[in-house]
Amino acid sequence: MIKKKFILYIVFLLIVTEAGAATYYLDAVNGNDNNAGTNVMPWRTIQKAQSIVVSGDTVIVRNGSYGIYSEDEHSSRTNWITYKADVGHKPELTAISVSKIWGNYDTYLVFAGFTIKPPAGYSTAVNLRNTRFVSLVNLDIAGQGVNYVANVSGTRECIRYGFLRHHRILLFIIAS
Repeated sequence: MIKKKFILYIVFLLIVTEAGAATYYLDAVNGNDNNAGTNVMPWRTIQKAQSIVVSGDTVIVRNGSYGIYSEDEHSSRTNWITYKADVGHKPELTAISVSKIWGNYDTYLVFAGFTIKPPAGYSTAVNLRNTRFVSLVNLDIAGQGVNYVANVSGTRECIRYGFLRHHRILLFIIAS
């Protein structure tokens, strides 16, 4: 009887956890940050998404340039937040910067399907500092003289099996 109750409790937790996850949409061309963030009424900026999303949420990102993804707040998450390109889209970021000042934080971020194009003179495509659990999947890094991932100090368990492409060269990067 106890085993049956335990299994029902686990199933209930899984349903409640999954029910709380939301999917939002970004469109740098046709979106508006006053919209609801839905498929037909997407937000415009990644900053708007950052101000709303919580652990477990997914942000589907359409074509356009979204600037830098920057996060430096001192909080940990318990589940992944996923930023991924919409099917048939290749959104652009100028960089990804997740930098905590002190301590190690469970960041739980996924970036999938983006092109990272740092501006001229900017040598870092991805900056990770004092953070854990960041997944970079199918990213294209563009630009001459750009470091693929730099400043990974204090970063552990950072990049789980994803890959970055830079000038048609496939790179596997695992930070320790």
